[in-house]
Amino acid sequence: MLPLLAPSGFFFGLPAVHSRNPATSPEMLPDNSPLQFVYTRRNRLTWRYTPQSTAAAVYNRIYSDYWQLWSGRLHCKPVSVCGRGPPGRRSRHKFPALSNSRELAYGVREGRQVIDKLDVRIPCDTPFHPEFSKLYGELHYDSSKSPFHPSRHYLLTADLRKFGHDAILHLSNRWGKYGNHKLELIDTGKSPFSGLLNRIERVFQINPLRTGIMRLDLAVDVPGVAVSWFQNRVKAAHKRFIADFGSATFVEMGKGGIQTLYFGKRPSLYRIYDKHAEYQEQYRKLLRTKSKDSVAPDFETTFGLPDRGVVLTRVERQMGGKIPQFKTVGDLYSLRTFDPFQKLNLVMGGVAEPDPTQYSFMEYCTGMYLRDLAEVRGMHATMDFVKRTSKRNTGWALEKFKDFLPVENSGQTVTSHSLKQLFQRSVARQLAA
Repeated sequence: MLPLLAPSGFFFGLPAVHSRNPATSPEMLPDNSPLQFVYTRRNRLTWRYTPQSTAAAVYNRIYSDYWQLWSGRLHCKPVSVCGRGPPGRRSRHKFPALSNSRELAYGVREGRQVIDKLDVRIPCDTPFHPEFSKLYGELHYDSSKSPFHPSRHYLLTADLRKFGHDAILHLSNRWGKYGNHKLELIDTGKSPFSGLLNRIERVFQINPLRTGIMRLDLAVDVPGVAVSWFQNRVKAAHKRFIADFGSATFVEMGKGGIQTLYFGKRPSLYRIYDKHAEYQEQYRKLLRTKSKDSVAPDFETTFGLPDRGVVLTRVERQMGGKIPQFKTVGDLYSLRTFDPFQKLNLVMGGVAEPDPTQYSFMEYCTGMYLRDLAEVRGMHATMDFVKRTSKRNTGWALEKFKDFLPVENSGQTVTSHSLKQLFQRSVARQLAA
């Protein structure tokens, strides 16, 4: 039997939400509850659903965007909204321009970052912090200042930086079973670990160490090494897809043309890009958005680096979905011994100018072709070519043509081990602060 629509706007036959039951009526929820906040703003949101006829329209309307608000209490999965179901996988060629595109859109970052991004999962029944409860109460009565708006995956999304919180709040997931919330922390590299915990506590009344991790980006900055150097030498294990546009693995991302190298696909991938070029793009945006009366600081004051003549490459690992090593924020203390770049192998050790007289004609031609292929398409694509054409005998090929591998520069000390040491020293300082 289908539930009937009551005149008061609630549904009889659904014991979890009943207009005459004080324990489940929306008006009786705590004042600092996120669900209460969404309920009081229900008339200002553009709730939409797929129009249907007869009894199916009533059934689908119950589980439309409006009633996904109560998904955490009804424990039901949402049905099609606006004629479509949950979004599918993102196209492999749609990548963000930077490590955290939201930060470029909203402001300027600075400083060496280790935990570059952190998104945490908040249970749907978690109340707001009392001070934050007062803030959204004020926003509720002044809709002109309210930052909340519907988004693709959440009923409400708001950037809280204008209100003293370095975070973006997402309320009630549309596609999840329980309608949990997400708190997206911004500029995590500029804050000590204790500051990240404080940010979570300022929004929700919850133990931050027990919150689940939805996304974690770990990064390290390598000075004096260009992206092209990594392209010719990096092989990512167990990553079959590499962002290959045309004949090269360089991807010009964004209007600034920032060179970016990808290994893998979302939600787990490696990203190597020109960090100094990103700073320059952020500084140009700062100059465009500043008011006419204000005076913008110079580039070196903002980022701590000269505007010209600096080579700075960021090596970054993005982890999302189920992260076995770090299920909760409290697990991040084990980052001191974690190696996020363990599967990034640097293949090098060749001779600068191989002597043609020391090799056969076929060996010399094959070796020079592999060297040229590594310079054009990158080492990852080269090793994939060797694997496919040598019947998976990559070890034999590396030993036979080792003199034709990329040269290990005498003044360059970047290795897989040095990346690990650099990361662990930086993250130890952030966790101890």
